[in-house]
Amino acid sequence: MHTKGYGIISRSINGERRGFVAITSANMTKKGLGIDDNSNIELVEIITKPATLREFVNLIYDLEDLPVNTDEQDEFLNALKIFSSGCFYHKWDGNFSPVRFKLTLTQYGKEERRRNEVMFAGYNIDADTISKDPLKLQSIFEEIPKPFPMSFWSTYSADTILGKWVPSGIAELAD
Repeated sequence: MHTKGYGIISRSINGERRGFVAITSANMTKKGLGIDDNSNIELVEIITKPATLREFVNLIYDLEDLPVNTDEQDEFLNALKIFSSGCFYHKWDGNFSPVRFKLTLTQYGKEERRRNEVMFAGYNIDADTISKDPLKLQSIFEEIPKPFPMSFWSTYSADTILGKWVPSGIAELAD
């Protein structure tokens, strides 16, 4: 995830700015903005305080003044163009324990668990802990079709540190 800042800020009136800035993970796409049936889950922070808006504008002006080596900029922009012309796929290893909600029970908690089983319904229980998967991640993987065949990956993808990169046109057809 990388952040973006979108804003509408008025010109300075008596040193004060009005408007808003949205710092978000969302792209300016239907999925990013939540207006598509299969929208992404995105995070956003809305800033409206005049002092913070002024700081944001000053930061943008400071960035404009930074010297940039044009060769490095061209190399970066070319890499960004290639990077953004596709998407990445990552193979989940099927282990959900890192995202499981797990609590270690005190002696009182263990006694309470024995007395009131209804309160702990829906939790996986072992000797010292209880855990739960509130996001129901397993159901996501049950709804997703079977993995792509190996010939798909060898023909249409490039293996990278971020996962398998696939050109957008191919990814849209595959999805």
